[in-house]
Amino acid sequence: DKDLESLTNSAYLLADTFEVDVNDVIKSASVYMKTFGVDSDKAMDLMLVAFQKGGDYSGELLDTIREYSPQFKSMGFDADEMMNILIRGAEAGAFNLDKVGDAIKEMNVRVVDGSKTTNDAFTTLGLDAEKMGQSFAMGGEDAQKAFAVTMAALSKVKDEQDKHNLDVAIMGTQY
Repeated sequence: DKDLESLTNSAYLLADTFEVDVNDVIKSASVYMKTFGVDSDKAMDLMLVAFQKGGDYSGELLDTIREYSPQFKSMGFDADEMMNILIRGAEAGAFNLDKVGDAIKEMNVRVVDGSKTTNDAFTTLGLDAEKMGQSFAMGGEDAQKAFAVTMAALSKVKDEQDKHNLDVAIMGTQY
C-alpha cells in the first residue's frame, strides 16, 4: 500500500510539474518496473531526471519508455543505461526521442538478420559482421558490448556522408 501511495503521489507530482498525463506517467513507470525490475521510486526518479534534462523535448518521452524498454532490455541495458542513451540522443540533437529508441530496435533487428548492407557496413568499420550478429543475437551483456563497440567505431567516422550511410545501414536511421 505504501508503494502504491508513493507511486501515485510521485505520478501526480511529475504530471503536474511537466504537464503530462498522469495515466501515461503511471503506465510508463509500470513498464519500467516490469521490464527492468526496478521499484516505483527508481522508475519515477529516472523519469524525473529525464524530464529535467530535456528528455521530453519532442513530447514523447513516456511513449518511448513504454515502446522501447523491451528492446533496450534485450540488448542488455538496464533502466539507468536506457535513460542515459535517450538523454544523450536528445542532447545530440536527435529529431525526436522516438528516433533514438527506434535506432536501438532497428539496430538489434538488422544486425541479427545479417543483411548484406549491414554486414558491409560492419566490414567498412573494421568489425567482424558475423561476430557482431552473434553478440547481438545473444542479447544481454554480449549485445551491450557489441553496441558499445559499434557506436565507438561509428563515432570515429569523420566524413559526414559516410557516417550517415553507415548509420542508416546499421540502424535504419541516423542516430
